[in-house]
Amino acid sequence: MNEAGQVVCKIPKYPAPETLVVDVSFNGQDYTNDGVTYGFMDPYVLGISPRMISTSGSTHLTLHGYGFVQMDDSMSVVVYKDQKGEAAQCGSGNICTKIYKVKDEHTTSVGTFAQSEMMVNKGGKNVEFEPFYLNMMNPDRDWSTNNIDICYYKDVVANKVSSSFAYANEEKPVIVQADFSWNKGNSYKNFRKYAKVTCRFTSTNADKPKQVVVDAIMETSPIGAYDKAALPDQIRCRTPKWGTVDTTNLDFSVNGQDYFGQYPYNFVDKLQIYRIAPMAGPVEGATKVKIYGSGFLSSMPKESELYLKFGTNEMQKIDKAAVTEGTWTDDEYYNDFHFPKQLLHQAEQSDHPIADGDAVVKYVAAKSPDVSSSLSPLGVGGGDSKPDKRLLEGSTADPSDWRGVGGPVYVQIGERVLLKEVSHQPGSSGQISTDPIDTVFHDSSNLEFYYYRTPSVYKIDPNSGLTSGGTDLTITGAWFMQKPEYGVFPFCKVGEHVVRGRFIQTNRIICKTPPSDATGAPSSIAVSLNGVDWKETNFHFSYYERPVITDVAPKSGDAAGGTELWLKGTRFSNITQALKTVQCRFRKIVNNSENIDETDVPTKFIPAYFIDKETMKCGTPAGFVGGDQVRVDLTFNGFDYTDASYVFSYYSIYSSFPKSGPFDANNQHIQVKGKGFRPESTILCGLNKVEVAPLKIEPDVIRCPMIIDESGVQPADKDSVPFMVSIDQNKHDLGNFHYYK
Repeated sequence: MNEAGQVVCKIPKYPAPETLVVDVSFNGQDYTNDGVTYGFMDPYVLGISPRMISTSGSTHLTLHGYGFVQMDDSMSVVVYKDQKGEAAQCGSGNICTKIYKVKDEHTTSVGTFAQSEMMVNKGGKNVEFEPFYLNMMNPDRDWSTNNIDICYYKDVVANKVSSSFAYANEEKPVIVQADFSWNKGNSYKNFRKYAKVTCRFTSTNADKPKQVVVDAIMETSPIGAYDKAALPDQIRCRTPKWGTVDTTNLDFSVNGQDYFGQYPYNFVDKLQIYRIAPMAGPVEGATKVKIYGSGFLSSMPKESELYLKFGTNEMQKIDKAAVTEGTWTDDEYYNDFHFPKQLLHQAEQSDHPIADGDAVVKYVAAKSPDVSSSLSPLGVGGGDSKPDKRLLEGSTADPSDWRGVGGPVYVQIGERVLLKEVSHQPGSSGQISTDPIDTVFHDSSNLEFYYYRTPSVYKIDPNSGLTSGGTDLTITGAWFMQKPEYGVFPFCKVGEHVVRGRFIQTNRIICKTPPSDATGAPSSIAVSLNGVDWKETNFHFSYYERPVITDVAPKSGDAAGGTELWLKGTRFSNITQALKTVQCRFRKIVNNSENIDETDVPTKFIPAYFIDKETMKCGTPAGFVGGDQVRVDLTFNGFDYTDASYVFSYYSIYSSFPKSGPFDANNQHIQVKGKGFRPESTILCGLNKVEVAPLKIEPDVIRCPMIIDESGVQPADKDSVPFMVSIDQNKHDLGNFHYYK
């Protein structure tokens, strides 16, 4: 350290360019760790992007390599050189140099010059579109060379854009007719190697600025021409899913940075389906379906065609004369169904949210297609295909057994964008055709239209529940449906009690179990689609009384898990049919500061074992840490739980210190280090199998006496005695403690 209070160090020799952290220590052990760096500079450029530069000089280059260190401006310099290695001249005979800015030791950025400023051949001519190089200054104030050429490109001219609008949830193909000035300044070879073609959409809404850049390609029209003599004359990209109605400006880039052209582009209402009515129909089709949604009339112009499809069946062109705009009313919608509104709501959990007064459009001319000959369980194909006769040989199956089995299909709406393409199919190879590209369909709706048949049942879950009823009994199978205009609803019969079911989808219904005191034997389960004709499922449901937990012991345990936890209470039941679902649930108690959503609270499930009607047992799970507290509750079916009112605490024991001490120690103690120790726990220290209370309990340390005088234990010189701690009757062996004189 000098008189000015500065620490002076010699700069060591270093074998390679690198930025190192510089720390200072006054004892050779503890360092400052302030993040101060020192760079050993020897820049070498491995890559430059972009490789194509705008003639305006607006392009900023990113250099990739190693040995980059930010020096003073006189050393942080790049020079532009021509193909002969001569420095280019920019204005009044000065060489073309720029000051770069280092982002990190592998990345730096630097600006460019306008093409009109850069002269080569010692100032004898403009660089035009010839390749040139960029070199960085090295520590010797010389220029580190590289073989990475860059060049200017002539501005591309966008002449025409194929469309002026897209739905806000559409990724629509956009074709841009463009003049690339091939062989008039621009080299196709360079573009193919270095171009980064993009489309940029920029909102004109100053209050909500938004900009999205999407990748694009340059290609020859028509698509798929594959003519080596024909050079690209168009740019193709897709609109982003904008999400809202907006007016944007669309422009384009061939280097991913400098943009040209500016075309107005509109994003209109999302093309979506909110509701369908009815939601099911026969496999023979011809069901008149009303479609409620948005965007049906928002195209520009309004005459633009839209299509509707049920599953993968043939598309129906939307007759826009049958589309009306208005506001949503629940009453109008539910009048199309002939059962209580509440029941329909239970089957619409995944529908688009909509409220009275919301803007909506309605289409009334849709019809479900006939699928009676296309849905075959034998997998022999769709449409008018006939079943393979070999599959039916020796079978007494009637055609109705293998045709028209039904099922769910998505109801979707979308646009078909026409693109010119060259066919490569046998028989039409080389012919130019206009082919449609389907857009929006998959993003327009998750609604299903159900083709139905008699249901079958494969599974019920759970298979036990409370005598008070109310357990959600999920029945899984096939051919479930809900078609209100046919008066067909799903029903369940539990024992002799009939309840109306809630339709979820074609392979699942849910019924609320009725109250029952039939705890002596399991109740049979049957299903029906009309509440009259029942089909026995051969499954049974067992009733039990809601269990009550009155205490848990112990109150804490090791975070490693495995502590035997005893649950005391009443109404515990040994339901043999539900062993896999009899579980203890451990749910972490979170602080408000942790900001964890209720559905994300760490939760563990462990099998619980019946001991007697007042006792259950389970092991504590790992996965929590010392200091965590959890609420413990019990379930017999995986759905219905006891009140989560009993708290279990986790702790961790890391080590004890010291491991030895004087046999006549006075006022000294042994520290047991860990986490999650609580004063309310019953904690004992044990030396030589004698247990006493600790001197002090802190959250991360238990302080145990080194000498247990009151026990009468008199350690002698060189004695080695076992040492342990007991927490809520969980004993932890911490090895031997050694005494010395």
